[in-house]
Parts: sequence; structure tokens; C-alpha cells
Amino acid sequence: MGADLYLPSFKANSAKCKQNFNRAVEARDRIFPRCFDGVGRINAYVLKNLNREEANLGDDMVAIPENMTLPSDMEPMRNKYNQYVKAQARVTKWYNKMYEVGYFRDSYNGTSLFWRLGMSWWNCPYIKGGEISPENAQKLLDEVEQVELKPITKEELREYHCKVDDEKNSPASWNKMFSEKKERFISFLKEAIANNWAIDASV
Repeated sequence: MGADLYLPSFKANSAKCKQNFNRAVEARDRIFPRCFDGVGRINAYVLKNLNREEANLGDDMVAIPENMTLPSDMEPMRNKYNQYVKAQARVTKWYNKMYEVGYFRDSYNGTSLFWRLGMSWWNCPYIKGGEISPENAQKLLDEVEQVELKPITKEELREYHCKVDDEKNSPASWNKMFSEKKERFISFLKEAIANNWAIDASV
């Protein structure tokens, strides 16, 4: 769940990339059918033996290293699995490209920019009838630019069930993420204002 914001430029870009995305999905599914659970089992095995955390299929798929020994029931699938990993990377690439232009998302969890700004999407006074007008986008921009991001603490991260106990998920890395996300949101609002576009807002 989260707030999904769209500019008019999103639709054209998404349509342009969707053909390539669909072709990538078809190519991936020709390697293994969707219902085949062997891919997930191999992915979990590889991650475990590389001392990596369990990940969602498609988010962090890792090819089998040449020097890794697989259980006998998995070994025959080694080559096809590695082909699948490459094919999945292409699916992810085109999926992400569909959302590179004219789109901003703020999830309702510990990654929420509005949470760190002390704001609420559900009570946002600038959203009227499912959209943010250019005039209200300017008001929202003014407010966001005035609010200073306070450094997040380990205690706050744990309160929101966020990972915090390694370098990748340190408070410093979270603070960097929030700072970059704020800049992306500011750029998003400025684009809408400069083009006199209303923002479609699904919250």
C-alpha cells in the first residue's frame, strides 16, 4: 500500500516500454513456466550458500557460481536456471523503465517520505478529487522544501520494523535514502508546476 502519483508523461512512457516488458516476460516464461517452483528453491539455496538473506523472486535473483556444488536434483537445472536469472533481469529492467518517467511512489511503511516530514497522505489538504492541481502542487512544494529532514535513529527504524543491523541498512544509509527521495519528490513537483500539469493521486 502507498501513495501513487502520476504526471501526464507517465502514460506515454509506460505504453512505450510495456511492449518490451511483455516480450521479456514471454521469453522468461519460455525457460520455466510460471508454476514451476524449482526456480525459487534453487534461488533460496544459492542465496543461503552465499550467506545472503532470503529474497523475493525477481528482486534479488543470483546466478549459480561455477564453483558451487548443487544437490543432485538441482544440478540438471543449472544452465536453464542461469538463463532464467538473465531473463528475469531483463523483465525487471523494462518494468522499472515503465516507472522512470512521470511517477512517484511513497509506500505506507518505514520508507515513507511523508512520515519523515511529519505529513500524512490520507489527510493531505492539497489532494482534491483524486488529483493535485498545479496551484496545490506549488503549495505542497513550498511546504516540503521548508521541512527539514531529521536524522533517523535505530530506535525509530526498529519501531517501524525496518532493517538496521548491518552497513547496508545503517541509519546513515537510511538518512541518505530519505534525502534522495525528498529531492526526487521536489523535482517531480517542479515538473508538474513547470508544465502546468495536474497530478493524478491515488492514496
